[in-house]
Amino acid sequence: MNPEPDNSPPQDPEGGNTSSVPSNRRPLPAGVPLRVRPPRAWKRLIGMCIRPETWAESARYSLASTLLVALLAIVMVSATAATSLALGVHTGFMEFASAYDKSYPPIVVSGAGTIGWKTEFKEPLRYPLGSRADGWLVLIDPSNTVKLGEEKSPLLILVTAEQFTMRIKFLGQESVTPLKKSPLGALFLDPLASYEIKSASLEKFGREYLWAYLVIYSVLIFFGNFLSNSLWVLLVMFVVWPLILIVASSGKNGLPTPKYIAYRMAAAVAVPLVVLGGILETCGYMLTDVVGPDLTPLVWMLAAAGLGIWAGILAKGIFRLPRAQHK
Repeated sequence: MNPEPDNSPPQDPEGGNTSSVPSNRRPLPAGVPLRVRPPRAWKRLIGMCIRPETWAESARYSLASTLLVALLAIVMVSATAATSLALGVHTGFMEFASAYDKSYPPIVVSGAGTIGWKTEFKEPLRYPLGSRADGWLVLIDPSNTVKLGEEKSPLLILVTAEQFTMRIKFLGQESVTPLKKSPLGALFLDPLASYEIKSASLEKFGREYLWAYLVIYSVLIFFGNFLSNSLWVLLVMFVVWPLILIVASSGKNGLPTPKYIAYRMAAAVAVPLVVLGGILETCGYMLTDVVGPDLTPLVWMLAAAGLGIWAGILAKGIFRLPRAQHK
């Protein structure tokens, strides 16, 4: 007599029910609710920012679905920051242009490839590009009074009477080119021309031409933020998952937490930090202004570790509840 077939749901080695998990998927550990279809990405994004339990609940869903939420956050934050910075640069430039004549004499541009003050003036023109303390600083110094070694700005453009210097300190790069061969070369197309730069000409440039440069500037800012935030999320995942695993597995109510479950929660805790960083940058508040560029990565990573520990504690409380309460 043939035995009756076993129609009970398959069990994974650690006791988790795998009835809703395809054979090619990893089973969920005991105590973790059966995987369900995740909510829409935008709903999870909001939840991760205002509801900490969402971090622990990410254990139910695939890592890909949580990374999709992180990608959505990164795109939104990068686009907002790039747009905000471009608008800030344009507004700042127009304010600077309207007030130029009250602070500086006209700059005389010679087609031969030189610039100079129209009247005797020894002080350089200092113009910060944007509101960030670690952003670009533009120095116009026709009198050649600036000593480059004394300037502390990490991103610097120095325009002297005949040369254009660009310095990116953290990359160790410094380039010096004649004005005619520099990005300002369009000012010297006519070798016989000579004209003045003052408030009226600066305002005209701001109205008619600056937006084209700001579009390029915004695109570069967007991709720079996108890349840095993407690397940040991956770094958080690989640094924080052991903390989540240890906290979630410890104690009497500890969960048997595989590494891939910890990865899912680690990706989730990175999302609110990405959003917080984007909000601060858009509002002009940078952590680097408070703790300096050297300590900033450490502070953000400590914040991610704290959220990871919190997620592990929440996971123990949530997934030890009866399954009926998770419906």
